[in-house]
Formats: sequence, structure tokens, C-alpha cells
Amino acid sequence: MDRFKLEKFRTLIEIPSFLSLFSVMVQLPVFTNLVIYRTCYVTLGYDKSECALLGTGHKDNLTDNLTQLVEPDANYLILYIQLPSGFVSSLMGLYIGSWSDKNGRKPVLLLTLGAQALASAMTAFYCLFPNMSPWFLLATCIPAMVTGGFAAMLTLYLSFITDITDEHTRGTRLGSFEITFALGSLLGTLASSYIFKAIGYAGVFLVSTGFMLAALCYTLFIMKETLSQSQMEMLSDEHEQSFTQQLKSMTACALKRRPRYDRALILLCIVITSLFVFALLSDLGVVQLFLQTKFSWSMTQFTIFSSSKDFLSIIGTFVGIYGLHTKLAVTESVMILVGLISSFSSALVQGLADVDADIYFAGVLRFLSGCVNPMVRSLISKVAQPDEIGKIFSVSVMCQSILLLVGSPLFTEVYNESLSTWPSLYNFVTAGIYFSAIILTIILIIIRVKSAEEPKFAVFQDETATPSELFDDVNSNTNA
Repeated sequence: MDRFKLEKFRTLIEIPSFLSLFSVMVQLPVFTNLVIYRTCYVTLGYDKSECALLGTGHKDNLTDNLTQLVEPDANYLILYIQLPSGFVSSLMGLYIGSWSDKNGRKPVLLLTLGAQALASAMTAFYCLFPNMSPWFLLATCIPAMVTGGFAAMLTLYLSFITDITDEHTRGTRLGSFEITFALGSLLGTLASSYIFKAIGYAGVFLVSTGFMLAALCYTLFIMKETLSQSQMEMLSDEHEQSFTQQLKSMTACALKRRPRYDRALILLCIVITSLFVFALLSDLGVVQLFLQTKFSWSMTQFTIFSSSKDFLSIIGTFVGIYGLHTKLAVTESVMILVGLISSFSSALVQGLADVDADIYFAGVLRFLSGCVNPMVRSLISKVAQPDEIGKIFSVSVMCQSILLLVGSPLFTEVYNESLSTWPSLYNFVTAGIYFSAIILTIILIIIRVKSAEEPKFAVFQDETATPSELFDDVNSNTNA
């Protein structure tokens, strides 16, 4: 029995994923405040005591005017920090998924966790020098950037779950993973402002470093490698491929012709999840600034709201995955549609909000949004062959990263240009992206209805096709 329990812990990827996301989220609101604070008095030269009031919920004309002056510069600096990191991480994340298929999940996961821990430690060190320019924060992103960052870490976690589940249990396990991520986000965000009040900027990033190191130690000493030597040797002939060849191989895998409409399903899933993550994360980049500007929220108010929203997401994901999908057998495609409608309505209400209660109502409407990603991943895993899933997840994460490279400057520009007149405008841009994903999901549902059988792990030999052929896959059974 003890050995059985130990084996269970050796495949419990939820533990390091919780620790790593807690580490990321505990520092995220503080990082935004740090950039605003340093930009205010170091870069722009305003009074340090007045700059310290930004993000505290203090309301007077001086603070409001200062916010209007500082936020555009701070927002651009955050953008410049995100852009190179996102670009390199998207390329590295693409390569890492395929590389881990051939060389194992653990080594790459340990590398990414170690790099994330080093980045947090470097930021803590930066905080010890109060007059250092915020532009030096660009250097703290380098370790995570060159190892794929959060995109690579997410790809590896998803590939790990694929390794240890079958098509019948995968949807539930991906839902559990999504809940774990939401829980890490909830507790990390909630703890952020209180840790900051207790031990300051450097303390927050040291706590973040500690949790990331805990995730690394759990992975190193307890987690087991989920790919056998024989599985890794199956792809050993591709071991010496160049990066360009790897890129071509993974792209060809996603575009490969398949029975029935399976290729169209995979491509639609990639686009839908990319649009969803694009809207979700682009919104996260400016929502804290938006709430500080329009509603004069403090960092504590923002973290309480974010934590409440994450808690509802956990409940909604459980209800959606376990209650609707597992017990009531609602299909993945319908669950994706429900989650996107939940996100779309939330963005609309947030854009129309005039009082704090409206913002909380928008958070409630996002109740089932956590169902989108696990259901998309579950559907992909049922359509693709087992040895292709790592590649397809890597292509998906790369597409998300590329869209975020577009989304970050887009949302920054929209927010900065409308800051003095209509700061809510960016919410309607977000809603428009969700609406596009809803239309694509309706097309996906129609395609699923047209498919006479459940997807099987079969592919045609030719690897690529012209755009006009992508939705013209023919069921090979009809030609038999």
C-alpha cells in the first residue's frame, strides 16, 4: 500500500504545477506596481513619497493626475519587457515540446523551473537597489526567456498528463490540472498584497523563488519520467534535426491529412485556444491598471477581486468538467462554446461597468471559462496519435505566444490612447476576440455533428495540404 501511494505521488504533476503557478502569481501584481513605482520617481523624476501612493487606493486629484502621467510610460516598459521574452519563449516552447518527446519530460522541466527560480531571485536582488532604473528589469527575464519560460513549462505539464492518461480519463485529468492551476493562481494572487505589506518588494520575489525551488525539488526527487526508453528511441532518428527541421516537422504534423474532418478539428482547436488565451492574457496585462485608473483600486482590492474570480473559476471548472462533461456526457465542443460565452459576457459587463459591483458581477459571469482549455486539449488528444500530441501542443503554445506578441502592443496602444477619454475601450476589443472564437466553435460543433464516427488514431501518408483542402478531408471508410 505504501508503495502504491508513493507511485501515485510520482505521477502527481498537480503538485509542482500548483507550486510553480503560485510562484508566478504571487509576484505578478507586485511586479506591475514595482514598474509603476520605479517609473514614477526614477525615470520621470516625480516625488518619491507621492509615487508611493500609486496603487494604494489613495484618492485625490494629485494621485489621479499622477496616475494619468505615469501609467503610459510604465505600460510601455511592461510591453518592452514582455515582447522579447514572448518572442524567444514562443520559439523555445515550440522546440522543447518535440525535444522532450525524444529525450524525456523531466530534464526539460527541471531546466525551465530552475530558470524561473533564477529570474525571481534576480528580481529580488534588483529590489535591493532603490534608485536603479526599471529598465534593468529587462535583464531579469533572460533566464526564463532562453529556456522557454512559462510557455515551455505549460507544454511539458500537458505532455506529462497525456503520457499518464488514456482518452477516457484525459478530460477529467486535464480538468483537475486546470483546477490546480486556478487554485495556485487564487492563493498566489490573494497572498501577494499581504506578503508585500509584510516584507516589501524584495520579500515577495524571494517567496516566489522559494516556491519555484520547491516545485523543482519535487520534480527532481519525487516525479518519475513518464516516457520509457523505447518510446524515446522511436523518434531517435529525428534527434539530430536542426531547429528549422523540427519546426517543419511539427508544422507538418499539425497540417497532416487525416480521416474524416480530423485535421480541421485539430486546426480549429489550435486557433480557438489561441484566441482564448490571447484575449485572457492580454486582458490580464492591463486590467490592474484599468481598475486603478477608473475605480481607484488599491493592489489589495485588486488581489482580492482576482482571487475571488479564481475561486469561482475553480468551482466552475469542477462543475463543468465533472458535472456536465463527465456525469452528463456533454461533449467537449459544447463545453468549449459554453466557456467562451461565459468569457464574452464577462468582458462586455466589465467594459460597461460604472461601479465596483459591476466588476464583481463580470467576475461571476466568467464562472465557466476554465472549461475551455482542458476541453480543447482533451479533444486534440482524442484526434491526434499519442506520439503527435507533444508536437501539436507545442504548435498550439507557439501560436498563443505569437498572438500575445501582437496582443501586448495592441492592448497597450488601445489602453494608452483611450486612457484619458474611455479607459474601458480595451474590454470591448477583448469581447470581440472572444466572439470570433465563439463563431469558430460553432463551426467546430457542426463538423463534429457531421462526423459519423468517433475519431480514431489514423492518418494519411501525405503530411501537408493546401488551405483549400484543410476542411475537405474524406472519410477513408467511404472508399473502402
